[in-house]
Amino acid sequence: MAKKDKKAAAAKKDEKKARQELKQQKINKKKASKEAKDAGEEDIEAILQEFMKKDAAKVAIAVVPSLQPSPRANFSLSSMVNGDLLMFGGEYFDGECNVCYNELYRWNLEANEWKLISSPNTPPPRCSHQSVVYRDHLYVFGGEFATADQFYHYRVRHIHNHDLSTRTITCSSCE
Repeated sequence: MAKKDKKAAAAKKDEKKARQELKQQKINKKKASKEAKDAGEEDIEAILQEFMKKDAAKVAIAVVPSLQPSPRANFSLSSMVNGDLLMFGGEYFDGECNVCYNELYRWNLEANEWKLISSPNTPPPRCSHQSVVYRDHLYVFGGEFATADQFYHYRVRHIHNHDLSTRTITCSSCE
């Protein structure tokens, strides 16, 4: 009987040791995966600063005829008094990479004609935001900049005002 107890205790001890080793392997694997992910991850603040630098390089307002915008979701679409539509921002996810846009398009419904409006000081890329046209101004606020593994929420108090008559953009309370 004592031999059986010793064998059972030894088997139990070996089983416990195997479970502990398996658990430690899982922990090490998870830690290595996290370190690899962090090493390859870009700083979202740096990405946003890069977008701001590219926009600052724009010196003139340009309104150019364009094809229809690329496929996207979570954009804003605002109606103007004359019936034209303004589309800003949005995002596209291809299954691997998420792309956010800061393009402003104007769609003339009667002529079925798209125009891309680019100007200095364009709001940063964003999706899931709100926009409204009021008295010949397009106001854009809120939303987020999202990549596959991180995101940045824009504060609602950061309101971008696009004057549609002069085509200038100002930002209220931008940091």
